[in-house]
Amino acid sequence: MMSYLYMKTTIASLFVAALALCSLAGAESNVRDLNPPAKVTGYLGKPLGTRMTIAGVFAEDVMLTNPMAVSEIDGQPLKDNARIEIRGKLQIRKGVRYRLEGYEAGEFSGPPSWLSPAAQQPFQYRSFFVVTKVIDPVERQ
Repeated sequence: MMSYLYMKTTIASLFVAALALCSLAGAESNVRDLNPPAKVTGYLGKPLGTRMTIAGVFAEDVMLTNPMAVSEIDGQPLKDNARIEIRGKLQIRKGVRYRLEGYEAGEFSGPPSWLSPAAQQPFQYRSFFVVTKVIDPVERQ
């Protein structure tokens, strides 16, 4: 016999999966459906708002403010660097490797296509990492 919590978690997971399939098919979904208990997986591979530690360096050649090329999440190396904007009281500098604690969040931003059809950064979802603690910036040798 399944527990109530297991059934609730399973239903929530199926709902989030259905939302993902709808978005892949170009169907519309309601933003209210993204509120708890739904969990949305972020660009870094964990649900948005999940506490994590990331490590990386300044990311070059990207159209992001304060960009970081993340090479490690929670001590696990990534096959390919993930590039993400860093928010908080920290400016990512070239030549420095950082280890940061925080969480991934996101927002919809940019002008809608009806307002600016040729916008370089049109209305879209953008992920960012919110720093809650700087663990260590280590100067490269």
